[in-house]
Amino acid sequence: MIYVSGRNRDIRINIGKYMKQAFGENCAGGHSTLAAAQIPLGVFSGTKDKQPLLKLANEAIVKRFLSIVGFDTVS
Repeated sequence: MIYVSGRNRDIRINIGKYMKQAFGENCAGGHSTLAAAQIPLGVFSGTKDKQPLLKLANEAIVKRFLSIVGFDTVS
């Protein structure tokens, strides 16, 4: 399982809503100032060398979240 946590100081932006949009209603939730997501690893949970998996997951998670909030990452 990968755990994602988000914090926000601007109450006009609901980070809980963005987490749900990025990672799904069943995996994410929260409020305007704090939110979290739990992303299951599925078939990759048995991987022995987790570093390459974590690097790929991190890139995908960041790209997805930034896309949801309106920032496009530069490739």
